[in-house]
Amino acid sequence: SAQLEAKQEWYAPFVEGESYTAWVESICEPHTWGDHVTLQAAADAYGCRIAVVTSYQSSAFCEVVPHPEVGLTTQRCLWLSLHAEVHYNSLYPAGEVPAVGHARVKQLEQQRRVKVQ
Repeated sequence: SAQLEAKQEWYAPFVEGESYTAWVESICEPHTWGDHVTLQAAADAYGCRIAVVTSYQSSAFCEVVPHPEVGLTTQRCLWLSLHAEVHYNSLYPAGEVPAVGHARVKQLEQQRRVKVQ
């Protein structure tokens, strides 16, 4: 929310249907899904690229880059998948599963083994 509040002039033109302040309040509620505006704010806040692989044939890939005033501050890139305006998922290269993710992968593998037996 700090990025959205600090640079309202960057993001407000892309928010429709309600006041920008009300939108920021609603988007910051727990369990609220992000959108293209929040992706841009994240790229700006972290100075990183965000690559999005989509399920749309016409635009299967898009890249969100930081605002020119921010620029890239890291070479890291956040990879996401977007499933037909339903939700985003985090993607990462094999072997680079976050520590928390390793535990979840092991849990899912164990559940799958139990179901197969």
